[in-house]
Amino acid sequence: MTPDHRVPSDLLSQTRWMRSCAAIVAAVVWLSSCVGEMPRLERDRRRVHEARPGVVRISSWATATIAWTADDIARAEASLRNFATGTALRRSPSPGDAETGTGGSASGFVIHPDGIVATDAGAPRPPRDRTALETELRRNGAKVALARYFEAEALRAAAREGKLEPVITALALASTLDDVRAVDEVELANGTRLPYRVVATSEPIAGGAARVALLRV
Repeated sequence: MTPDHRVPSDLLSQTRWMRSCAAIVAAVVWLSSCVGEMPRLERDRRRVHEARPGVVRISSWATATIAWTADDIARAEASLRNFATGTALRRSPSPGDAETGTGGSASGFVIHPDGIVATDAGAPRPPRDRTALETELRRNGAKVALARYFEAEALRAAAREGKLEPVITALALASTLDDVRAVDEVELANGTRLPYRVVATSEPIAGGAARVALLRV
């Protein structure tokens, strides 16, 4: 009887399955080697790309126009002359005005899609109270006026003697303030600017001065 050399069907199926597995493994190895050769972002750059969508700029500031008379400047000059030797005016007393402001900007992070932003509670912001806001705007405007009319050395000498603050206060009170405008807005990564309000502020973290504020846009 002639021996039967036919391969059993189950053995043939197993052989085909093993060949398919070998082909898949070879393909995976080749693909992995290709991916490994592809350029990758540096760690810091990757972190920037991952964080950028959630980073926002928070602007909180106020501006106004402050105006003074020639007599206001003359009174300031008389006060400085009393205790600062060589006090000199850069220009003759005259009426004038300048833009004054307070506040600043900071960064924050969107932590919830409903528009909740976390930021540093100590970031520069103008006072919320109207009287306190106008007082700060007046003081900053008075400093601008003094720098415009007086030599810097005269102002430094008065500051060293502790006599400059009364002059600033007197000029600030005598001046007039107009066109007060306050802005509280969050600028998203796409350039959109939205108003915000503070909804919560944390206690100092770990006994330090750092605090977190939550804003809603």
